[in-house]
Amino acid sequence: MSRQPSYDTAPDRAAGDDTAPGRTTAGRTTPGHTTAGHATAGHTTPAAAAPERTGQDPRPPWVVVDAAVLAVALTDDGPDGDRVRERLTGCRLVAPSIVDLEVLSVWHRGAASGAVPQRRIDLAMADLARIPLTRVDPIDVLPACWERLEAFAVPEAAYLALAEALQAPLLTAEPRLARAGSPVRVELLR
Repeated sequence: MSRQPSYDTAPDRAAGDDTAPGRTTAGRTTPGHTTAGHATAGHTTPAAAAPERTGQDPRPPWVVVDAAVLAVALTDDGPDGDRVRERLTGCRLVAPSIVDLEVLSVWHRGAASGAVPQRRIDLAMADLARIPLTRVDPIDVLPACWERLEAFAVPEAAYLALAEALQAPLLTAEPRLARAGSPVRVELLR
């Protein structure tokens, strides 16, 4: 039986909120994203996802989450998964839009090694389609990613660049990212 993620599912925006997905930014429209017929948080840009700086925003703070953290949250029914889900509860999750493919890669390794049954992965895929996660188009963090490619692979550089662009903490399961020396908080979840 699939354990339902306990993430806050309240909408990220009120009518007219110009920080929400779906607005036009830098001449590009960032339409909502759908997966398997389920509406999910839309693709957006870091500027569109940036939290308001007025101090009056009642929504929870943005938290950048990497694929390894999401993979554990959605497939691990043990203490590690419980701990990750507890940490994510109440957060407004954001990630580069490559996150879905990276999560799939993590699950594939788990299935190939026999650590995660296919039925559990099937259930987790449905959960991933429904999770309230804002997916950011990585085009807007390409220059910042490029600067980090000597030390990190492209996906890791994208998570770090997005966290820095949003001035948001990054939740990761990658020890190298936790030692990145970033100006934002990088929290290692294991």
